[in-house]
Amino acid sequence: VPERVSYSLIDMNLDNGRGGITSVKDSTIVSDTLDNGHMTACRHGNGRDWWIISHKYNSNLRHKILVSPNGPILESTQSIGTSTPDILDWYGQACFSPDGTKYAIALARTGSVELFDFDRCTGVLSNPRIVYINDSTAGLLGVSFSPDSRFLYTSSSLYLYQLDTW
Repeated sequence: VPERVSYSLIDMNLDNGRGGITSVKDSTIVSDTLDNGHMTACRHGNGRDWWIISHKYNSNLRHKILVSPNGPILESTQSIGTSTPDILDWYGQACFSPDGTKYAIALARTGSVELFDFDRCTGVLSNPRIVYINDSTAGLLGVSFSPDSRFLYTSSSLYLYQLDTW
């Protein structure tokens, strides 16, 4: 189980343009027990910065990191949606829709997908919905949105499912 989120700064002018780590190396942003695979990024509404969301293990807490030209900071945390109480639900995948208005997580053991609305300007998640998929072959692992952000796809070991988010 991951226990922190950290970063290093790369200067692309170092090593003849191949880049190298600056004096900022392995700096911790979040120190917490986190879910595997539930970290993902979305461009901020300003078109320059980025949001990174990571899910705390065995909780419904979401860590929201804002990455700007000044570097990454833990902007806020938000308790929303369901927790991941089972060891098998701490892995899987999370993703944002291409237009940045939706955030989804596949929960392996429960065979469910959590879907949220997302505000790219404030970083606030809202309107949590959970969709249970009756698939006895295995839990769900992957999630991805269609290019127009309308359809959410999730997969088990044998099947691919399409969900209409409208």
